[in-house]
Amino acid sequence: MVKIEKTGLPPAWIRDQQPMPPAELRPLLEQGMSVEDWYRLINAKVFFWAEWSRLEMLLGAKFYRGFEHVVLKVNTRLLLDQCSARIALTSMNSGSTFRRANGEDPPPRGADTFQAIDRFPESGQVVEVAVDRGVENVLSVAASAEVRVCAGWKQPSSLVRPLWSA
Repeated sequence: MVKIEKTGLPPAWIRDQQPMPPAELRPLLEQGMSVEDWYRLINAKVFFWAEWSRLEMLLGAKFYRGFEHVVLKVNTRLLLDQCSARIALTSMNSGSTFRRANGEDPPPRGADTFQAIDRFPESGQVVEVAVDRGVENVLSVAASAEVRVCAGWKQPSSLVRPLWSA
């Protein structure tokens, strides 16, 4: 984690997601995709959870619970208007190599893990919304920002304080 500070503002911490260990990732990759290829693919994207419950699981995960997190709620229509040509959808948590809560192995992944909106199966469940090369002005699509904290796995997060809303 990297601490950032500006006079007159409280300090903030920028953190990366916990890395996917190559030994756990390698068996999940489809033929022709290397670990380095996968890292490059996902590091070129900015991710949004499609469902609140997924965010809650992340905030309650072992490495993140108990810490305050700034949560941006995004207006999906505005995001689509601004970035639709660069949006891809997936039906998995692409950054996790953990066995699922129901005991299933994590799903395989490869070049087709992320699908353009018009190619995503109508019957598919959207788990992540990924934007290639990020969102230039994320505040222009944000509906609100708040600080949340979660005490444990499968527990609801708590609102610490609202920061602003559109």
